[in-house]
Amino acid sequence: MLRSARVVAVAALALAGSLVSAAPASASPAQVYCTSPSSNLLTFTPPLTLATQPTVVTRKTVYKPCTSPTVPEIVSGTSSTSFSMPDDCTMVLLPSTVSFTITWNTGRTTTVKASRTATLANPTGTSPTLTVDFAGSVTAGLFTGSLVQQQYVGSGAELAACLNGTGRLPALKSAVSLLIYH
Repeated sequence: MLRSARVVAVAALALAGSLVSAAPASASPAQVYCTSPSSNLLTFTPPLTLATQPTVVTRKTVYKPCTSPTVPEIVSGTSSTSFSMPDDCTMVLLPSTVSFTITWNTGRTTTVKASRTATLANPTGTSPTLTVDFAGSVTAGLFTGSLVQQQYVGSGAELAACLNGTGRLPALKSAVSLLIYH
């Protein structure tokens, strides 16, 4: 059983390196790893434009499938929030510090504080890609003290149109990868 847990942890770390920046070489095995079809949906009401306006931002992240060698009962999780703020499409690319709580299928929770950076690749091309990276740590709940890497990757076409003034941004849909390690 211990050997199979180590194999899963090593496989998770190897896969994580292809989706998010690899964990430091001194890091212990993954505590949780979630990959595609994990997804994130971020909606903006009203849709974002270049003009800053009061906006309701709603986020729903679904983590599934997940693998946890240390808590094998974990197979999925969710995180959601909704808040109002002055927003425009340029702010999507600004770095920030965020906190969010993941509720696992077991009912336990993990609270994360992370630095967020966003990159829009190929903004004037036919297939712009938005990549959002989160790097931080677990501040409360299950896995407190562990490190966290999370990445959203999705189409940046609507964001690119918004940024060049030819469209609005109603939502961002992304594939998600999450790695919690110690």
